[in-house]
Formats: sequence, C-alpha cells, structure tokens
Amino acid sequence: MTANPAASNTSTVQTIGIIGATGKLGRQVLSKLSSRADLDLRCLVRSSEARASLASFYPSATLVRGDVTDASSVENLLEGCDACIAVYGATRRSKLFTDWATRPEDDAKSGHAKQVNYLGVKNIIDVCSRDDSKCKKVVRITGDGEHPWNPFSILINLLGSMAKAWNYEGEHLLRTSNLDYTIIRPGVMSADGPGDTPSLLSVADDGGYLGVSRICYSDVASLVVESVTHPNTARATLAVGTVPESDLSGSKSFAPLLEKIRPDRREFRRDLLEEHFKAVKTGGAVLAATFASFAYFVLSVIGSFLFG
Repeated sequence: MTANPAASNTSTVQTIGIIGATGKLGRQVLSKLSSRADLDLRCLVRSSEARASLASFYPSATLVRGDVTDASSVENLLEGCDACIAVYGATRRSKLFTDWATRPEDDAKSGHAKQVNYLGVKNIIDVCSRDDSKCKKVVRITGDGEHPWNPFSILINLLGSMAKAWNYEGEHLLRTSNLDYTIIRPGVMSADGPGDTPSLLSVADDGGYLGVSRICYSDVASLVVESVTHPNTARATLAVGTVPESDLSGSKSFAPLLEKIRPDRREFRRDLLEEHFKAVKTGGAVLAATFASFAYFVLSVIGSFLFG
C-alpha cells in the first residue's frame, strides 16, 4: 500500500532542509518532495560520493556538505529553511570488547548513537531555536524507545551503540523545546512493507504503541511529507504501522487518520536511559552465559569423542 501526500500540505513551506536524504527512507522523502516545483530542497551530505549520487538524481536540490554532529554544518543547512526533516540515524555497530575502554560516545567523530541520535538533534534544536531562524518545524524519525526490556530493544542497543536509548533521549529534547515538532515512530520498514498481505495504514498519537508490523518506506515517507505542515501533527509523537484489512481502525490513506490526531498529552518517562543500560547489561550477561554454556557443551562433546 502506498499513500499519497496531499499536494496542499506543504503550500505554506518554501524551503526544506533534509538530513538523511541518502538513506532508503530519505530518498523516498526526497523523491516525493522533488516533484513539487514550488519547493526549494536543501540536503545535508557527508561524503563526495553521496553528493554525486544525489546530484545525478535530484539536480535541483541544494547539497550542503557536512554532518549532523557538527553544529556549523546544521546551521549552514538550515539557513533560510522553513522546516527540517530529520530522517537519519546512527549506523555504528558496537565494538563489544573495546567500547567500554575507548568511550566512543564522547567522540564527536565516532558515529556513536549518542552523538548522532541525541547531540545531533540538539544541534538541530539549537539552530531552529534562534530568534533569527525561520525554521520552527522539525519532523523526526525515531522508533519505539519506551520498552527497554523488550528483547528486540536490548539486541538493537547491544549491537547498535545504544541506538534506541539515545533516540528516545533525542525525542525528549524535542518535546521540551519550543519548536513545532512531529516525532514519527515507524514499524519495521522495508521496500514492500507487508508484501502481499492485505493491510491498512494505522497511526497512534501521544506515543501510542501499535505493536510490531511491517510498513513500506514509501508510506512512512508520505507521512513525513504530510507532517511538515499538517496542523494536527504539531507537537505530536506518532506511531505508524499497518493493520489487517479487517481492522476498522485502519485506512488506505493518512488523510482520515490525521484528522483524529492530537498533540502529546501524557507525561513521557524520563528515567528510561538508565533502564536501557540496565536492560543491555542484563541481556548481555544472559547472552554471555548462554554462549559459555553452549561452548562448554560443545567442548565436552568433542572431548568425549576424542578421548573416550
């Protein structure tokens, strides 16, 4: 299923800065926005290869060299922008045997999730919060970070430099800012979403939990685009996914779903960073014990085979 964003949604926005345009979701967002001749698009790119790739497909977009972890890069990107779309995320893999000693989370060039998912968001907020900045709208893609003891959360944090934990902390920065934010937490994104399974789109506001479902990049990109100026998405945390076609809460497009959206109303927990670290330590210990037990079993079998 592919939802089409309403053409009028971005009518009040003229210039949009995009961070993460080279990713799978970012390219979908850029593709949808580039069809609008009345929009000026500015994209933050980290490498000359990324710059060349985007330039060949989207020659009208202005490409700004830099990184979200560098405040001056973010400032250059958002100069003159009316809105910022942040669809990037940390991709650094944990180095389980050395990270405890080298502390990459304190190195701005490490690509650690703290630097990218948290301090990168802070850089965006700092620029947009200035009195001389026109950019007061931020649309940010994150994920469900409110269930630190979920096995999937533990695994992602363990292997991905605490990506979920720092994503949630970045959300908190947005929610406590004075900016018009929309935080979007998608389900499992893929090129074909639910595939051949008949399904409908589903959105929950106030950081509601939809469970785990598959959704295609194109649909999430449509919601990102619609959220730039849709009045109901202002200062809202949205979960988005898919539901079976028989579910009456779903819809073929986002339009009727967004009519029911309201701003964040509940108090989001502030103690979850510590919980994420506790969960990873516990999960890591369990995995280590399991591996050790398995290794002992294998060695015992080999020993009995070799030595009788």
